[in-house]
Amino acid sequence: MPTRADYHEQKKQQAKKRTVKKSVIAIGIFVIALGIYVGSLQYQAQVAAKEERAAKLAEANSTTGRARIAQTAVKSLYVAENSSFLNEDISLEKIKSVQKKVARVHQKDLRTQLNEIVTAVTKMYALQSELNVQFTNPAISGDEVIPSDEIVIAQSTKMKTLVKLNETLADFTNTQWHTEMMTVVGVGMKQARATEQLEETLENETELVSLSERRKNYEEALNLLEQIKNKAIRQTYHIELVKLNKRLVMDEEQERLRIAEEERLAAEESARQVAMDKAASEAAKQAAAEKASSEAAKQAAAEKASSEAAKQAAAEKASSEAAKQATAEKASSEAAKQAAAEKASSEAAKQAAAEKASSEAAKQAAEKASSEATKNETKEASKPKQ
Repeated sequence: MPTRADYHEQKKQQAKKRTVKKSVIAIGIFVIALGIYVGSLQYQAQVAAKEERAAKLAEANSTTGRARIAQTAVKSLYVAENSSFLNEDISLEKIKSVQKKVARVHQKDLRTQLNEIVTAVTKMYALQSELNVQFTNPAISGDEVIPSDEIVIAQSTKMKTLVKLNETLADFTNTQWHTEMMTVVGVGMKQARATEQLEETLENETELVSLSERRKNYEEALNLLEQIKNKAIRQTYHIELVKLNKRLVMDEEQERLRIAEEERLAAEESARQVAMDKAASEAAKQAAAEKASSEAAKQAAAEKASSEAAKQAAAEKASSEAAKQATAEKASSEAAKQAAAEKASSEAAKQAAAEKASSEAAKQAAEKASSEATKNETKEASKPKQ
């Protein structure tokens, strides 16, 4: 038999089920009412939308309406009414849609004016689109211009493309859009130029001979690499420069070893030459000493010989002098004798002359005496005799 507690629990469960059933019924009624209300609102909105479309269609088909729609469409190509920047959601399809709206304008002058604006926008859009694909991220979107230090050229970007864009920009008027475009092109050209120069620098490495030129070329390549912001391009050339540097370091090491070997050989040769020069100098000194000794010996011998010769000469001279003296004395003696003889002869001659003179005198006296005697005799004879 169920207990009293079981009985109360059963009653409680039955009451809960009745409450849930009532709640479900209430929710169902609310949902049905809400659906009816929402359907009524949707119907009213559809009616209002149809009426609005009808009004707009009527307005659009009027001359004023077409002009207003075309003008509004042309303005929508720009970020704002007085802005020179193109709308960020601009597309070729949107431009074509605007062209169709302009073509429906009845006023010829207004249509011409709007067409000129659309033509300029078409050129701007083409130029801006071509420029944007030259970078990893669009450089210009609406009036948002990427900062110069964040501009990064794409891997496929070529210098000649940017040059052509730069030349095309010269045909546009000087607006803020034009100024920003020129700035972006200039930054891109700088990076593209660095890429081309880096490529040329790497190609030149094979033509260089001296290590100093190759090292300078490598340093220039590193500087150019710093100007390239595209990570993929940088990585490609970084790998090439690492390889280049390894080759250069190996060649420089070989050159260093070659120079060191040459210096070592030169030092050895210099030392050998110094040793040879020293030996030659010592030998020359030895030879000079020996020569000096020999010369001294010769000089001594010569002096000795000269002394001996001098002595000999002195002896000979003395002998000669003695001989001369003897000869002179002999000559003197002979001369004395001769002189004595001559004197004696002279004395004898004088004596003889004296004697002759005496004899002559005696003879003369005798003759005179005889003559006197003769005279006297004659004289006596001639006297008369007595």
